Amino acid sequence: MTELKQKAEDLSGRIGSAVKTKVGMFSNRFNALESGTKKWSLALLGISMACMCTAIIINGLQSGKPEYLRTESISLPKDIYMDTIKAERLTPVGKMKGEVYGEFESFYLATNKEGKLFINRNIEYSENAYDKSNGWEQITRQQLEVFEKHLDLIPPRKKGMKR
Repeated sequence: MTELKQKAEDLSGRIGSAVKTKVGMFSNRFNALESGTKKWSLALLGISMACMCTAIIINGLQSGKPEYLRTESISLPKDIYMDTIKAERLTPVGKMKGEVYGEFESFYLATNKEGKLFINRNIEYSENAYDKSNGWEQITRQQLEVFEKHLDLIPPRKKGMKR
């Protein structure tokens, strides 16, 4: 335990000396300026701090969302949903396969945001596989019930999951 305390004290000593060096360098540069420049720079610093404090106080007193000084605009990109610009994205439900009326049937099943069902018998294996395109055909719930009686549903697997 004492070794850990020694390392912590050594680290804080090195950080403290580095900070003192930088502060001393800044202090020497500032002291070398002319007195008029010092006054103006301190006045500008004070005015900018006063404006920031005023903006924060006004922001706290307003009941609605302010149109300025929003942190979301800094932390979130404006075009966060860029992949939905070109096509509607379908959510995979799984793959159905089996025998219906003597013929082998196999297709992928997906749904959109409104809950409509789509099947694709010849899916492309790429990042855009579940973008709604000409390969996806809309089916009704009754058609799905017929398929469910005869076919097995294989749920989609996530990458890296083992079963």
